[in-house]
Amino acid sequence: DGLTADQRFFTASAQTFCIQASHESWNLISSSDSHMWGAPGINMTMRNSPAFAKAFNCKAGDPMVKSEPNICRTW
Repeated sequence: DGLTADQRFFTASAQTFCIQASHESWNLISSSDSHMWGAPGINMTMRNSPAFAKAFNCKAGDPMVKSEPNICRTW
């Protein structure tokens, strides 16, 4: 498929959060689950990952790269 192992990891991780839901379902999900689902949850998580940027050769200033002072570190 042309992806590296790291790229496959991030792609698979993103796919676990991709769902289609009605407006009513989104309201229920957002009020009862602390996780951010869908594209916003994926993009915000991946933007904070230097490993993601490295895997996909993202450069500073690219939309999927958050600038260093603003990166949210969880570990």
